[in-house]
Amino acid sequence: MSSVETMKEWPMLIRSEEEMPAIYQDVFPGYSGSFPYTVFLPSTGAFWNRTNPKLICMFDDRIYVLETQANRASSTCYPLEDIVYVECGRVLLKSWITINGVSSSASVVFNTVRDYMLEPFVRNVRASKAHLRLPEGRDEEHREELCKCDYLCELNFKYMNYARQSILPGERIARIVYQPDICVRSLRMFGRSLLNVCLTAHLIILTDKELITIREDKGVITSIGRTRGGIRHGGVFSYLPLEGIVGLAFDAHNGDGNVTLSIRLSGDRSIHATFSPDNADLDSFSVTFDSLKGLKDGRNPGRDAGGGLCDDADQNPYVA
Repeated sequence: MSSVETMKEWPMLIRSEEEMPAIYQDVFPGYSGSFPYTVFLPSTGAFWNRTNPKLICMFDDRIYVLETQANRASSTCYPLEDIVYVECGRVLLKSWITINGVSSSASVVFNTVRDYMLEPFVRNVRASKAHLRLPEGRDEEHREELCKCDYLCELNFKYMNYARQSILPGERIARIVYQPDICVRSLRMFGRSLLNVCLTAHLIILTDKELITIREDKGVITSIGRTRGGIRHGGVFSYLPLEGIVGLAFDAHNGDGNVTLSIRLSGDRSIHATFSPDNADLDSFSVTFDSLKGLKDGRNPGRDAGGGLCDDADQNPYVA
């Protein structure tokens, strides 16, 4: 595909009804005052998995996703209060956002070159669910909070950057749990490893407002010999408001001893992550989560239950 053809797949900011493709004008939501923040997402992908063109627009309390299918346009409204969580992914030039509502979900796929145009939608949902008013820039307090992620540099530089990018101004980090690759199957011969099947590394960040999970696009990779298998260009981010988390469950595997963390969400949804049994951070994570949920629910768990947030490494050894 030529560069000119590629640019036709880039998201486009729509500043007025006149700039909007005509097919959406009849189903575009009514508004008063200034034109809402709107982005047009052209069709992308190869012919066997081509996406439908979409238009996404943002109001103070809701998001609309308009889709073209068979030369007809439809509109779906997602009130912010009904959104359970948001997932964002980017792998090379492919990016996507999935809005998971109580009863339905919608995904928009777009070229990563202009992912900054879609960032306001994610930030608006997250800030609304966390009851945060976002400042224009980063203040000193926010920069200090981001420093709690710096210890990840020695463990996984990419995940350190992803962690720093994920924290909103006004959030306080309570716990960070990093899980390296877990080898679940290995073929050895003459004392040497020939083939390894691994669960890819991932990260969870617990703040006073939300639970953030960061993972690879591929959950399982295969490596040959001592090489670090799999192509890892990008990541998938899930932002789960604390108020929408029903509970956590830890289930130990019978065979390998690994532990699966199940995050139960409202709307009968759930997210799962697997950890090795020797990951010492999980117990403290669970205690801190229970404390934060107790505070959110109006209970006072007290210091014995791990109440409060940790501000330094002596109080919280899992946040540098």
